[in-house]
Amino acid sequence: IHCDACAKACLCDPEILKSALAGEDVIVRAGDCMACGACVDACPTHALSLKVGRPAKSNSESARSDS
Repeated sequence: IHCDACAKACLCDPEILKSALAGEDVIVRAGDCMACGACVDACPTHALSLKVGRPAKSNSESARSDS
């Protein structure tokens, strides 16, 4: 909903959220993220989550690595 509640709650530089929020990436890749979860807690629609590990490969990524 782009309410910016996550950016306001971010204890780091909220700029690290921009690519994920814009849909350009599925995760926050910035090394400055402390994984504190403040952005997740602040989201009124529960659109954010915090997980450990790398995101699962998509089918298109799997096809490229199998070639």
